[in-house]
Amino acid sequence: MTLFPLTRPRLGLSIGAHVLSLVEITRDWRRAWQGSGIRSCRVRELPDGLVRPSASDPNVSDVGALVEQVLALLGGQRRPWEVWPVALSLPDLCARVALFEFEAWPQKAAEGEALLRWRFQKELNVPPDARLAYRLFPSGAGSRPNGAAAGIQVLAGAVSGKVLEQYERVCEEAGLLPLNVNLSSLALFDFCRPAMLRSTGGKGPLVAHEVFFLSVMDGGYSFFALRDGFPVFLRMKAHRDGMTSDEVVSTIQFYDESQPEAAISSDAKPRPFYVVGSEGLLLDVTHSSALRLAAIPLNWEPLLSARFGSARPDVRTLPIAALPALAGVMEA
Repeated sequence: MTLFPLTRPRLGLSIGAHVLSLVEITRDWRRAWQGSGIRSCRVRELPDGLVRPSASDPNVSDVGALVEQVLALLGGQRRPWEVWPVALSLPDLCARVALFEFEAWPQKAAEGEALLRWRFQKELNVPPDARLAYRLFPSGAGSRPNGAAAGIQVLAGAVSGKVLEQYERVCEEAGLLPLNVNLSSLALFDFCRPAMLRSTGGKGPLVAHEVFFLSVMDGGYSFFALRDGFPVFLRMKAHRDGMTSDEVVSTIQFYDESQPEAAISSDAKPRPFYVVGSEGLLLDVTHSSALRLAAIPLNWEPLLSARFGSARPDVRTLPIAALPALAGVMEA
């Protein structure tokens, strides 16, 4: 899911509220949608308050200071006259993200974007200069309430021009050209799908009926609920001191209450609950049983095995905070 794809960079940069991460991959051009390995991976903590993600206000308190942080992360490898293409991942909370449902979708991309922009402006008061990213999910009748006719589900994000302009300035002044721009959790969701599919033995879409996906990264968390492989619910929130199991329980309970057809499903099997980015988030047995959850952590090893096979780096040396940068460049 990209805002303006032009080519496929090999460098991924993630700018978060507290952390910068930079990942360089090698590409095997004979395998169109694959990377062949990770060449380097770096993470740098940011000073408090330098980046404050917001969908409506400027995010960077000092552009020059953030440029210096990016240059320090690059480590002086770029020559002054060089401009490096990069896949840029932004914090989720700098955008308005929503699920929209349409009975049909225009065949022409420009008409589809105009329709989506109209929905954003009408329902979320998003400014007309916003950059849009979206992904289409044609839904089957089985994934909609009461067996309703199939339609189009659109998972979309909108970043206002004044917010995006700051991040683009940072890249430009650091000698980087953002060819692809993504939101961290949306890139992570796409990046994790092969590992999620592998965990089910390669059967189904992802699961028999329902699946939950939670990413906990750098000052925020994003929760997705999917039914028959299609997103039906999402929640994104900031957190300061790490997400707790109580917040997870509250989010899933709210989902069950707002989606009654999920709670009364005749399928009593545990619902797969994939968690990425959190190294300490666990649910006790009582909560897992009551909510019909089967928690499945997605750490480096299954993620890289699904993407790189045997040609994967030593996972013990990779910081989990670099995942958004890797996901961004892999999905570019």
